[in-house]
Amino acid sequence: AGTADGLWVSASLLHLPKAEAEMALRGFYRVLRPGGIMYLSLKEGTGSEWRRESYGHAAPRYFSYWQAAELDGALREAGFDVVEGWRDEAASIWLIRIVVK
Repeated sequence: AGTADGLWVSASLLHLPKAEAEMALRGFYRVLRPGGIMYLSLKEGTGSEWRRESYGHAAPRYFSYWQAAELDGALREAGFDVVEGWRDEAASIWLIRIVVK
């Protein structure tokens, strides 16, 4: 606890149901040292789904989609301060946040 200077959480939490993602956020908060920083990216949208294929192969994956206000609320509920946030529309719409403990 309190030992990590930073976390890179890129396109990973989107594969957890939201209740589990919120629990993971609390765990990330626990392992960061005071002043530690985290980069987080998730897909924007509503609902969740199982996709049967992944990268052209039969490899089912779960996706949970978030809205910006919902993500910011979950981050704050876990104890984080949102320093910066934006939408990246390069390939699909991603919500990106920089937060600190």
